[in-house]
Amino acid sequence: MGRFWILNKMVNQTIFNGIMQAVSRGESLQQAMMSFFYAGYSKQEIEDAATEVQKIRNNQTNMQQVQGKIEQVKQNIVKKIPPIQPVVKNMAQSEIENKQEVSRYETPKKKGIPLWMILILSGVLFLGLIILWFFAFT
Repeated sequence: MGRFWILNKMVNQTIFNGIMQAVSRGESLQQAMMSFFYAGYSKQEIEDAATEVQKIRNNQTNMQQVQGKIEQVKQNIVKKIPPIQPVVKNMAQSEIENKQEVSRYETPKKKGIPLWMILILSGVLFLGLIILWFFAFT
């Protein structure tokens, strides 16, 4: 017959374990206590062990209630989050939007006035100035 400490109280291990097993099988706490009383254990030891069993069972019940409330809160949070809608696009539209240009090892052409046009206009302007100068001084 061993004794051990539970929450700063010395309890008979045999009685404690027996009551815990009986209650977990569905037997009432009072029935389990009476079994130990009829087996010859002292009333005080039985009551001490039963008190500790009750504390543990109450803590387990409280923990289950807390876990149930946590699950409810989780479900409420999940309900408030709008579902993510998958975006499905037409393949052709997707290809157009995501068109990737492959490098051809060329420098990209700049938009604007091409160089050849600038050279021709500069030449024409230069020739015009020479002709104008020639007629101005002759």
